[in-house]
Amino acid sequence: MTTLSRGISLADFVSFIQRGNVTETSLRQWLDEAHRAAAQGAQRQENALYFRGVDVHDGERDKSSGHAIQALLESQKTIEKEVFLSCYEDFIKSINLILDAVITDAERRETNLKAEIANMPDNQERRDKETEKARNQELMKQKKADKIKIKQVLGLPGVPQLKGFGAFLNNPIASYGLPRMLPKEFLGRLWYFASELEDKKDQKNAKLSLMSGLADSIETDGLIVCNPGKLQRMIIGVLQGRLPGVNIDKLDFKTPLDIEQKKQIDNALLAQYQKEGAANTPKLFRQLAWDSALENSVKDYAVERIAAVSSMLRKSDIEEVTLQEYDNEENAKATLEIIVKKHPEIAADDLLYSYLSDLLKQLVAK
Repeated sequence: MTTLSRGISLADFVSFIQRGNVTETSLRQWLDEAHRAAAQGAQRQENALYFRGVDVHDGERDKSSGHAIQALLESQKTIEKEVFLSCYEDFIKSINLILDAVITDAERRETNLKAEIANMPDNQERRDKETEKARNQELMKQKKADKIKIKQVLGLPGVPQLKGFGAFLNNPIASYGLPRMLPKEFLGRLWYFASELEDKKDQKNAKLSLMSGLADSIETDGLIVCNPGKLQRMIIGVLQGRLPGVNIDKLDFKTPLDIEQKKQIDNALLAQYQKEGAANTPKLFRQLAWDSALENSVKDYAVERIAAVSSMLRKSDIEEVTLQEYDNEENAKATLEIIVKKHPEIAADDLLYSYLSDLLKQLVAK
């Protein structure tokens, strides 16, 4: 199946376009809904691996899980333990708040979908909406159940206790080389990691994934899974694809770039523009020589930044000033200030500003 972005299929996109009356607003709304559905589908697929009987100790999973936890501890080695215990308290307070917000959104969507379907003829668009409504109902049902399951897996009061390998909070963690760490500290570490992610949506997704990992630690027969099973579900949900090098399931995902890495790419691109007058992404990647886990993210970001430069140069007023010759650097600088005043987004982007500044300097008569 051909995918366009974050799990959206080309067939789904074509189906949307063929409905007609496509506007920027309707496209954005459709993309948001499609991305949300794709993310939920990916999580369901991941959870299904365990329900089909994946052995958490199979192959390299134990080893990879241990490496993931050590990578997390290493990334947080300068932070005091009390910070994580405080984060645990925030996590406990947030369980109902976050899940209730998801349920409320789903209930609102349910009302809107009912109203839309009621006024639609019996066609493919109506059937698509009915499918979306069924998925939305399943999401509401799942999140309501999760509120109880999470507390059962943790061993919190107020819910029926389950049998099996025992609640997560009952004993210190001895799995994966953890030095008998308190479960509260480990949960606090994951919550801290999720809270520090740069993207707000990713923060929310990581926190929901932590909760889903706990809720899914109950087998179909109602028994709680072993601690390695609980830990793997949480690690996969929060760290996999976010903390460099963590890929327990050997999935093909993109590792997010941090601010410094993006700045490094921008600087390398600017150097290419200055030296060669053009950007070469394969050469750029060889230059940077980063870990292969970052390869797709580097290329995607580089292409995005090159496109931003090209888009800037296509603006009519900017294209006009780049076709001129300037008597001296002062004139070139004055022109740059006029352009930046008209396009403040250029001033806010170091790559665009530096590139345009250098380009105008090159146009000064020799």
